[in-house]
Amino acid sequence: MSQVQIYRLTDEQRIDAKNEARKVVIAQYGDEPTLEQFQRPLPMLPNREDYQNRTVSDYPAWLTKAIGTFMVIVFIAAALPSLFRLFRVGYDYYYMGIQSNWQATVVGVSTFLLAEFLIVLSTVAMRVLFKSKLARAFFLIPIALGMAMAFVGNWTITQPHDTMAWLETIVPPIAVLFTAFIGEQMILHSIKTRYANERAYQQDRRALESERREQSNSEKLAYREALANWHDATKAPEQSDYWVSAYANAIRNKIMEANNSGTGKTKRMEYLDTLSRQEWIALVRQEIEAEQWFKEQHLNEPKQVSPVNPTPALPLESPVAVPVMSANGNSHYPPNGNGSHT
Repeated sequence: MSQVQIYRLTDEQRIDAKNEARKVVIAQYGDEPTLEQFQRPLPMLPNREDYQNRTVSDYPAWLTKAIGTFMVIVFIAAALPSLFRLFRVGYDYYYMGIQSNWQATVVGVSTFLLAEFLIVLSTVAMRVLFKSKLARAFFLIPIALGMAMAFVGNWTITQPHDTMAWLETIVPPIAVLFTAFIGEQMILHSIKTRYANERAYQQDRRALESERREQSNSEKLAYREALANWHDATKAPEQSDYWVSAYANAIRNKIMEANNSGTGKTKRMEYLDTLSRQEWIALVRQEIEAEQWFKEQHLNEPKQVSPVNPTPALPLESPVAVPVMSANGNSHYPPNGNGSHT
C-alpha cells in the first residue's frame, strides 16, 4: 500500500524560514522606540500678569485711591503759595546780581523746585531706599535745608505780623513735608505688594521649571531603557521567548509551500491538511533537527563511510513519525522538487 509522499525542506528553505521567523519575532517588539513616544505635555510656566493681584492688600483699593487723591490735592494747595513766593524771591535775588529776565525766571522756578522737592525726595528716599539708622540720619540734613529754604522764602514775602500771616508762612512747607510722608508710605505699601506678587511668581516658576526638568529626565531615562531593551531583544531573536513558536510556524509554512507545487501537489496538500497537531509537531521537529544532526563530538568518533552513500542521511527520532512512503512500501524521505536529497 502506497502513501502520499511529501517533500523535505532544503537548506535554503530552512534559512528562509529562519529569516522569516526573525522578522516575526522582531515585529513582536514593535518599531524602534523614539523619544517622542515617551514625552508628555510639559506643565505650562506661569504668566507674570496673573500674579499682579495675587497678594491681598491690607487696605481696600478705594481707600488707597482716596488717600492718594486727597494727598495730591493737599500737595497742590500747599505748593501753589510757595511756588509764587519762592519764585519771586529767587527771581529778585538773582536779578539783583545778574540783570537777565529769562535767567531770573529760570532761577525763580528752580528755587521752588529745589526747596519743595528736596523735602519730598529726601523723605521718600530715606524711608524707601535706606534701612540703616545712620543713612537715614544723614537724610535729615537735606530735609532740614529744604524746610529752611521754604520757610525763609515764604517769610521773606509775607513778613508775618499776625497769626494768619505766620500760618501762611509755616503751613505750606510743613504740609509738603507731611504729604511726602504719606506718599512714602503709599509707595512702600505698593512696593511690598509688588514684591510679594513677584516672589510668589518666582517661586511657582522655579517649582514648575524643576518639575519640567524632572519630567524631561524621567522621559529620557525611560526612553533609553526601552531602547536598550528593544535592541537587546531584536539583536538576538533566537534568544527571545517568541522564537520557538515563530520558527515552528515558519517551518510549517515552508513545508506547505514546498509541497504546493509539482505533480501530486493536490494529494500532498490534502494529506498535510489531515495531519494532527502532534504529527505536525513531529514533522516540524524533524526539519529543525535535520540541520543539527552533526555535533562537535562526532569529530572524535571512528570514521565510518558507506560504500554506497559516503554521507547518508541519519535517522531522526521523533515521538510521532509522519509516514512518507514510496511506491515499493519502503519508508524514506523523497527528493525535493528540484530532485536533490537533504
